[in-house]
Amino acid sequence: MKSDIIKELRMGIRTSRFLVIIASFLFFAILTPIMMKYILPQLLHNQFQGMNEASISQMIDMSQKGALLGYMSDLFEIGTIIVVFALSGLLAQEIKENTLVLPICSGKKLLSIVGSKLLVFSVFLILASTLGMVISYLYAGILFSFDIGLWPVLVIGLLYGGYMIFLLSLAMLFGTFIKNAIGTGFMTLGFSLFIYFIGSYFKLHTYLPSGLLIGAQGILNNQADQNLGITLALFLIMVFVISKITLIRLENKEWNER
Repeated sequence: MKSDIIKELRMGIRTSRFLVIIASFLFFAILTPIMMKYILPQLLHNQFQGMNEASISQMIDMSQKGALLGYMSDLFEIGTIIVVFALSGLLAQEIKENTLVLPICSGKKLLSIVGSKLLVFSVFLILASTLGMVISYLYAGILFSFDIGLWPVLVIGLLYGGYMIFLLSLAMLFGTFIKNAIGTGFMTLGFSLFIYFIGSYFKLHTYLPSGLLIGAQGILNNQADQNLGITLALFLIMVFVISKITLIRLENKEWNER
């Protein structure tokens, strides 16, 4: 499996998947505090002549916490799109181009191939999410003030990374059905939004991966979520089941088909 892990690391660098994801995370981590500090107040001043800073402060949470909430919103609304489409070809493209045939014929196990992809990009997504959250925390603290501890921010980064891992597992599963990177991306994104809608409408976030995002918001707002442990356990089970179905799909595939 070591050789497969090295291969995925090289492919992640060669295809710029690592670069696209980390650059987008850091871009929003730096841009959001600037937006909160300078751009949004200026826009409100231009839109509503005579509005003072007190009124603007009532409309915008101009603090380190407000900047982090803004970054978390950007990460969910835009970051997930970038992650999904950056990773949608992990299996779909290889199946379409039949590049998995040679490793399988040479004796590579599908468990090693799928497991290495999941491991490498899961670790990367965890690190990227946590790093982006810490950068946003530090930059917002410099622009405003440090009114939040670092430990909650690290936990929030891990939770967001966990949600990205859920998206990764979905992209790999749908890639075995659609065999097209763009189609896989749209299917993954649509299904993840559907899951979030179901969790919001029926108040089922505790039992869905979207509960990781809700739990992260609760931590930032100092609202302890006693059900977060249940959410984490069900998230791990769901990722395992999705990955198992992906493996079964690949094991039952006819590799000589065109």
